[in-house]
Amino acid sequence: MSRFSRKPTVDDALEERVRQIATRRAKAVGQATDKRIDKVAAAVEVIRVDLDRISHQLRSIEHRLDAAGVDAPQDAQTSPEDALAKVQQEHERIRARSQLVSRFDERLRRVEEAVRKLYGGDLRGPKVGP
Repeated sequence: MSRFSRKPTVDDALEERVRQIATRRAKAVGQATDKRIDKVAAAVEVIRVDLDRISHQLRSIEHRLDAAGVDAPQDAQTSPEDALAKVQQEHERIRARSQLVSRFDERLRRVEEAVRKLYGGDLRGPKVGP
């Protein structure tokens, strides 16, 4: 035995045990954190794809508005309240048109369904000719 070696003590054993527990817990926390990071990364990717899609749609709408010659109102006299009222009126007109289209689409669906029943699933109608 050398002069500097000593016998392991209870404190040494306790210290080693604490180190092992701390290492195990650190690994568990690291793994849990990695899983959470993976979930967040997946969610961010979904959001990025949606943002790309929406930005393309927005550019398309802006292009269509530019092509149609629609500009922001240049009237400095228009108050925010008046502009809001105009937007609300236009929104109501669009909603009414959308409801009309929806009703027409439903009626067309019913007519197609009736034609299918009447002619055995063929939307072209009765067979005419030889």
